Amino acid sequence: MGCGAHGERSKPPDIVQGEQQALGMELSALHTEGATPQQLKEWRARNAARFAAQQQRVREMADASALEPMAAVAQPNIPADASPTLRDFLTRQAALANARAQVHNQLLGALPMEVTEAQLREMQQKEAQLFAQQHAGDLKAQSQRARALGEESARTPLAAPGPTEIPQNATLQLQAFLTQRDQLMRERIALWNQTLNADPAARDSALRQLCRQNAARIGQLHALTRSLTIPEPPRQFTHPPLPGE
Repeated sequence: MGCGAHGERSKPPDIVQGEQQALGMELSALHTEGATPQQLKEWRARNAARFAAQQQRVREMADASALEPMAAVAQPNIPADASPTLRDFLTRQAALANARAQVHNQLLGALPMEVTEAQLREMQQKEAQLFAQQHAGDLKAQSQRARALGEESARTPLAAPGPTEIPQNATLQLQAFLTQRDQLMRERIALWNQTLNADPAARDSALRQLCRQNAARIGQLHALTRSLTIPEPPRQFTHPPLPGE
């Protein structure tokens, strides 16, 4: 089975992200509404085709990106107000990304122009193995930094979002969806900041209580999500530059 040529593009990532967000919001609404295991099972069965299509999109994107050279990170994007923990994490993450890119590009350069699926899978497996072997210590240290960063972020107040941005050509359903989504987000952020110094268990309890209080509104958001459609443009392909181009 042929996999394609270098430079072939898959479906745009916004299609994948949009559908993933829609599925996630529907599932979150079901949990908030207290769905039973049987209801969750029935929901997954009803959406089996959507899950299958999403998995196919992800596979196509992964295959396409694997056939593209990885660009080096010239300078990590570190916020001016970043804590020392975050600054260290982002710096090390950029270094690891560059190391992964180097391994990837070396293996990619050894592939023929027309790549089979078996050759692609073999390259991906070898890439993962080499990177893990060469940077085992760095990866372990980065995992420890990530845990420290998570503990730090749990004590950091969240910034209030700006005004809701609604496209000029948005349908009434999309306007209602964006407005309701942002309002629920603002309320959750406000409660998070109010309970920032509370015991983690107490804060989690307060957040769950907020979800129960907003069950009807979350249900409306769930219904609006189902009414929205995400257009999927036709698949496009590019070829590597030809001599003289």
